[in-house]
Amino acid sequence: MLRLLLFVGFFLLTSAGRSPHADYVTRLNQESAFGPKLSDNLLLDAILDVPDMIRRYNYPMEEHFVITPDGYILGVQRIPHGRDRNNIPGDRPAVFVMHGLLSSSADYLISGPGDALAYLGHTKHNLLRVIAPYSANFAALARLIGLGEFLPNRAIWTWVGQNICKDKAPLQVVCKNIFFFIGGHNEDQFNATLLPIKFGHFPAGASVRQLSHYGQSISTSMFRRYDYGWAQNLLRYGTPEPPHYNLSNIDCPVHLHYSESDPLADVIDVNKLFNELGGTPIRIRVPDKKFSHIDFVWGIDAKALVYDNVIEIMKNFDKTEKKTKDFR
Repeated sequence: MLRLLLFVGFFLLTSAGRSPHADYVTRLNQESAFGPKLSDNLLLDAILDVPDMIRRYNYPMEEHFVITPDGYILGVQRIPHGRDRNNIPGDRPAVFVMHGLLSSSADYLISGPGDALAYLGHTKHNLLRVIAPYSANFAALARLIGLGEFLPNRAIWTWVGQNICKDKAPLQVVCKNIFFFIGGHNEDQFNATLLPIKFGHFPAGASVRQLSHYGQSISTSMFRRYDYGWAQNLLRYGTPEPPHYNLSNIDCPVHLHYSESDPLADVIDVNKLFNELGGTPIRIRVPDKKFSHIDFVWGIDAKALVYDNVIEIMKNFDKTEKKTKDFR
């Protein structure tokens, strides 16, 4: 049976990594002339890494490291059980939560206990739509200047959040509009008080090739492997064109949560994914017509509109699996 913790069951979260700028940003914040000093509570959440954020709220935490075949080391955090309830150690099914582009696992913790956590994917950002026709040139230029990461996490973002984006700061509205530009506008679901924490962990960076791959997908409207050009494709894939991913092979239970006002995961794209998946996927529309992309992670009512339903689906699936095992 799934257990409710900080959010659900136990989670495996891709690591945001410890901020190397914490001491520097703290000093800048203390010396700032940009209005009132930020509260220690917000400051801590903005500079802590994911493991320390979890510990700060008195949840149990394990950290593991996964080495990929191509040499990347991925930090993975596990919350094995709850704090105030469901807090007896024991075996539980895993709920894997993967962050989206330019994000990290910290995004699922920012809203705090009782409110945070969602699964967010299938991102097609407005910026990517603009650069999509130039994805090949973008990747080539990045290689030429030695750029491997796009918008990495920097101390300046944390400083901006701490000083420019805090409550009562005259430019806070500019900070809000940055997020609205990225993930859609919805004032009703946006908690501006958390902006210093959001800028402390976002953007978390993305590989240039990942951005280029998104651009290729948008330009071609096809879900396929990375296009290296016909010569490299022949060497790597044995074909001049990159192979397609056959989504019909995905026949496990899939529930697609979507909203009508999400500018990054358009309803047309959701329907395309729904039709290409194997098995019997289910579409679930968020009842709030203004609910947008970032609201799936940081929306004030995300728990009531999305997470509670996600938890219920997983509980029902867990019960079905248990009954199936009992009849074997």
